[in-house]
Amino acid sequence: MKGNRRARDAAILLPLGGLLLFLPPYVQLFDQPAYVFGLPLLHVYIFCIWFAGILLTALLARRLVVREEEELGDSGEGRRPPPEAEEGEG
Repeated sequence: MKGNRRARDAAILLPLGGLLLFLPPYVQLFDQPAYVFGLPLLHVYIFCIWFAGILLTALLARRLVVREEEELGDSGEGRRPPPEAEEGEG
């Protein structure tokens, strides 16, 4: 239960942290006339923050789903049957 609470808290803080990194004081740190592999440093910074946000969100979503399934256990409460079972044997 404690791990699930932490994961839910992280799900709230992740978008806020990502948004914070796009605020002007942080963006101005990388708005320099420098290049990384021929790309402006600012573009690399924005892409890396965007990519890290997607990656962390995917990992966090997977963790939340696993924790929720563990809480439900093998009783199957709240689960839908697979589509094949709904159609019948037809």
